[in-house]
Amino acid sequence: MRRSGVSVSNRQRRFRISTVRLASAVVRVLDLAGAGGGEVSLSLVSDRGIRTLNRDYRGRDEPTDILSFAMQEGEWGDVSGNLLGDLVISLESVYRQSRNTWSDGRPVTGTPQRELALMTVHGLLHLLGYEHVRSRRGAARMIARECELFEQTWELFPDFAPGT
Repeated sequence: MRRSGVSVSNRQRRFRISTVRLASAVVRVLDLAGAGGGEVSLSLVSDRGIRTLNRDYRGRDEPTDILSFAMQEGEWGDVSGNLLGDLVISLESVYRQSRNTWSDGRPVTGTPQRELALMTVHGLLHLLGYEHVRSRRGAARMIARECELFEQTWELFPDFAPGT
C-alpha cells in the first residue's frame, strides 16, 4: 500500500493546533477508508476566510465548517492520479459547533477535538465520492461510514482551544 500524502496549512491565528498530528490522523482515515496512497491538501482558516470561499464557490455568503474540493470528479477527474482534493476547515466554526447536537444520526461531539475529527472525516468522504444531499440512501450510506471512521479515529486528532 502506498503511503498517503497529506499537506496541512494553518492559515488562521486564533487557535494553535498540531498540524503534524492532524496530518497523521488524516492519513489513518484514508487508510481505513481504502484510499491509502491518496493525496489531500488541508487548509485551516478563519470564518472570514471560509466565508469568502463559500460565497465564491457555493453562492452562500456565510461561514461554514468545511468545504471539500474533489479532484476525482468532473471533466479532468481522470488525470488527477492519486490527488483526491482539497479540504478547507474553519477552526472557528468547528469550535463553535462542537457543543451542538446532530439530529441525523451522527455522533454528538461535545469537544473541539471530536468535532474536528467528525468534520474532517465528513470532508474526506466527500473527496472519496460520498454524497448526502441528493438521496436518502446516499445520506444513510455516508452517515454510516462517517460514524464508523469517526469512532475508529477521533482520538488521533489534535485538540485545540482559543489562545492555546
